[in-house]
Amino acid sequence: MKNKQKGFSVAAVLIVMVIIGVVSTAGWIVYDRQKSKTDSKDMSGSANTQANEQTKQEAKDEIKQPTYFEIKELGVKFKLNDRLAGLYYSMGNNNKTAYFSLNELKDTDCAADKTAQIALTRYTDADFNSDLAAHKDSARKIGDYYFMSVGGQAACSEDDRIQQRATQLRADIAQLLPGALITL
Repeated sequence: MKNKQKGFSVAAVLIVMVIIGVVSTAGWIVYDRQKSKTDSKDMSGSANTQANEQTKQEAKDEIKQPTYFEIKELGVKFKLNDRLAGLYYSMGNNNKTAYFSLNELKDTDCAADKTAQIALTRYTDADFNSDLAAHKDSARKIGDYYFMSVGGQAACSEDDRIQQRATQLRADIAQLLPGALITL
C-alpha cells in the first residue's frame, strides 16, 4: 500500500510563514517611517502655523492697545493718535503748564519751549483768582486739580508747511484736551 499524502509539509508551512513575517515586518517599518515623516511635517507645519498665528495675534494686540502720552509733572496721560506721533512737551509756569510741539518742529520757532501753540495747565482752587474765575466752569476737574488747554494764535513760522503743521497740532490737541485726560 502506497501512502499518498497531499498537503504541505511542516517545513513548507514554516518557510511560508517566515516569508510572510519578513514581508510584513518590512512593510510595517516602511509604513512607520513614512508616517513619522508625515507627522513631523504636520507637527512642524502646525508649529509654524501656530507661531505665525501667535505672531499675527501679538501684532493685532499691539495695534489694538492704545499708546498713551504721559505728562508726569501734571500726573495725567491721554491716548495718542497717529497725527500726534512725535509729540513732546516742555514744562513752564512753575511746572503747572505743559507746552506741546512735535519733534519735527523742534528746530523751528514752533518748538514747545519757544512759541507755544497749545498748552495744558493744571490749576487748584486757589489759582482761580478774579482773573480766572470765569474760566473755572470750562476746566475739567480731576481729583483736586482743574485742567484747561489753551491754544495760542501766534504764527510761529513764515514757512507755510511748518506753520500748517503747528496749526494742525493745535487743533488736534484742542480736540483731545482736557476731555481725554486720565490720571496716572
